[in-house]
Amino acid sequence: MAYTINWDMVSASATNYHIPKLTDNFFLSNALLKRWRGKQKEWAGGPVLVVPLGFAPEGGGGMWYSGSDKFDTTVRNPIKAANYFAKNAEVTLAIDGDEELAVKGPREVLNLVESKMTIAENTLVDLVGTNLFNLGTNAKAIGGLQFALPTGITGTAQTYGGITCGGSAPASDTNGWWQNNADNAAYVTGAASTLWPMNAGNSGGPVPKILALCRLRSGKSPTILVSNWGCWTDYHNSIAKNERYDRPQQQTDLAKAGFENLMYRSMPYVADERAPRASNKEIMFGIDERAVSLYVHPARNFSFDGWRKSYDQDVRAGYLLHRTELGFNERRSSFAIGDTTGTNGIDTSLTLAG
Repeated sequence: MAYTINWDMVSASATNYHIPKLTDNFFLSNALLKRWRGKQKEWAGGPVLVVPLGFAPEGGGGMWYSGSDKFDTTVRNPIKAANYFAKNAEVTLAIDGDEELAVKGPREVLNLVESKMTIAENTLVDLVGTNLFNLGTNAKAIGGLQFALPTGITGTAQTYGGITCGGSAPASDTNGWWQNNADNAAYVTGAASTLWPMNAGNSGGPVPKILALCRLRSGKSPTILVSNWGCWTDYHNSIAKNERYDRPQQQTDLAKAGFENLMYRSMPYVADERAPRASNKEIMFGIDERAVSLYVHPARNFSFDGWRKSYDQDVRAGYLLHRTELGFNERRSSFAIGDTTGTNGIDTSLTLAG
């Protein structure tokens, strides 16, 4: 005879035990998420997520005055905030009637639920972690880094955060202050690397140049570099050949969490197999983490709404829910370098996360 299951107690157990573990594993699934956990911000109200811009879009800069000098009250740009829309993710946990009837005691119930929760956890972690880099083609998904920091911004206009910019150089764009820095020239890795051309005794290349552009445009720099393994391996091999590779060149917190990284200037450079890679083409991102936040709804922050019986199937289901969005308050302090053939150190026939 089957054990009578108290599904309310099972739901409470799943919420108290499995959800905290899921949350921890989610942030350990990706180097960026690991670093951004402390930057997660709760947002609970309204249909629009309003993010105040973290900089003066243009002009002014304050002034010195004496006596009765008139202050400059010119309204130079009416845009004060970027607007985002939170996105919803869910993973369904389903137990059919045969599974439920086969359960004969409390231990079997816990084992069954744990198996279901583990599979759902891995699914949800991969769903959100992968979409962290997406192109924004799915309007229901979070706006990933390829959407937030497009490589072709100067050639194609884009609306991001409700602000339209692009299609020309920042200086000739009305909202050029909202453009990220982008370099979409064709680079290669390996012995003839033009991405990290240090093998030939040249410390130049696109990375230091675009970092200088970030500083010139915003007075700030990215705080982390991320790409897939081809570009990362090229940097690794470049510094190894020049005998500059040593253990202290890792960012300690990321290394302890299991994320292999190397330091470039004062920034950790991490490899992530979820980063864009298609037909051996990779994109490198330089992200100013002070200008980006991961917004979550507290009522849908990896929540579990309990088990319920289906009305037209012999199935009991529960749902893991997450409501979130990635939002920048400034883009000109970050960059994307696209169209790099990242074949160095990996099988060129592989097509990884793209």
